[in-house]
Amino acid sequence: MKRIFTILLAFVMLFSIVVTPAFASTPSVSNDEISAVRSEMELRGMLEGNLIIDEVFDSEDTPKYLLGVTDKGYIILERKSLVFHESGEQNPYSAYMSAKKYYGGPLNYYVASTAQIQATNEQKMMYDILRNENTDTVAQALFLEREDDAVVENTASVQAIVNSKGEVRVANADNFIRQKAYGFNTDNTCSAVATGIELNYLTLQHNKKAVPDSWRAETLRSDILPRNVTVIKNYYPNAHALHRYLVETCGMRAVSVGNGIANPLALYIKNKVPASCGLNMSWTLSPKAATIKSNIDKNMPVIITTTASGPYKNHSMVAYGYRGNTELLVHTGHYIDIVNTGSGSIQPEVWINESYATYGHYFTLG
Repeated sequence: MKRIFTILLAFVMLFSIVVTPAFASTPSVSNDEISAVRSEMELRGMLEGNLIIDEVFDSEDTPKYLLGVTDKGYIILERKSLVFHESGEQNPYSAYMSAKKYYGGPLNYYVASTAQIQATNEQKMMYDILRNENTDTVAQALFLEREDDAVVENTASVQAIVNSKGEVRVANADNFIRQKAYGFNTDNTCSAVATGIELNYLTLQHNKKAVPDSWRAETLRSDILPRNVTVIKNYYPNAHALHRYLVETCGMRAVSVGNGIANPLALYIKNKVPASCGLNMSWTLSPKAATIKSNIDKNMPVIITTTASGPYKNHSMVAYGYRGNTELLVHTGHYIDIVNTGSGSIQPEVWINESYATYGHYFTLG
């Protein structure tokens, strides 16, 4: 009888393990906070498998955020207000779950550094996960519901090209974007690649000197499919020079977004662009599809940056077309995608859902 009872008890324990999702949280996380994380993850279809909830610190070393992680993805909430900040499929802290974690907004994830490096002012060093470097500065996360701009419905005349399917592309998209060379990204500087593509288009389409003549991008050759940086240097030196100037002189480093693009671009404009061009850029978190489409309608492509969701994660790309209310046409900035049509080389068309755009960078000309 005792053996039968033991077997039954073991069976019940095993069954409970199977049907009840495992759960763990930092002791300081309250029941209300746990409920909020559960609710938000269930809303997004992520409440499956093990659930871990941990506190995450801000730039002031305050445990300001909550990180919820399951087998399906992650979510970050602000503790006091329970405001949603971001979620995605791949937890950026996955390799550092036992470390003290810091958050500086989308694409800014840190952990306490184990490197024996001390700043001159005795500040603690952090490890920037995406940029793979130590730093003594944690970005400050900003929260915006959605950008609050004047563009709700586009009433301006459309200058872009609309095809028979209702798909919209900026004018001369093939000649000035898809068939042009660009920088080769060997150091995670996709933002500089996208900026170079954008600047070259603005120069050619709007007849502005946004790019010096010596750096204007070459047309892709039919006999050369670039697969490494040496080919770019030898056959497309103009495109290579612009990209490296943005990175090395202007400081548009790895995983640059927001001011990480705006500040280097301001230095580039100061050094290389005549005032008569009137080139400027603004950016926002959670860009509206209507605003992106309005810019494209005016033949002004938009640089978007994704985070941890979608087919192109943590990536900056030029959006130069749209269809319907949800899809954007983007230039991936990947040379591996280029195909030879027989008469020339061209970047294939790639469509993504606009909801993947976490940052929007808008350009204007005088």
